[in-house]
Amino acid sequence: MRVIKALENSFETHGIKIVAIFRMIPGNKMSQNYFLAVTKLKFRSYIIGTYAGSHTISLITAYIGTQIKSVEEVVNGGSEHYSVMHVVLGALVGIIIISLTCAVIKDARQQLNDIMDE
Repeated sequence: MRVIKALENSFETHGIKIVAIFRMIPGNKMSQNYFLAVTKLKFRSYIIGTYAGSHTISLITAYIGTQIKSVEEVVNGGSEHYSVMHVVLGALVGIIIISLTCAVIKDARQQLNDIMDE
């Protein structure tokens, strides 16, 4: 029961962050909407979080899509040689995505622990 109360409180105080993270998770958005509807989430937080999370994942998938020209190239090993700059930029983007994901998870855990301690 303590965890449920902590989650309810977190939706009131950190609603935008939670919705943004939800929107980055692939899967059924309808079930996410049902879940968010039964929380104490403000409509403004829902709109801003949805906008932020949806556009973030769209930018990431668009970038990945521009890096892969076609499925045939991937299967055949690629007909185009990538420069060192392409490899470095690809690795840098990967590191940034992984770092941001880890930072969000660490922050979420810390905030949940703080709420649970209250």
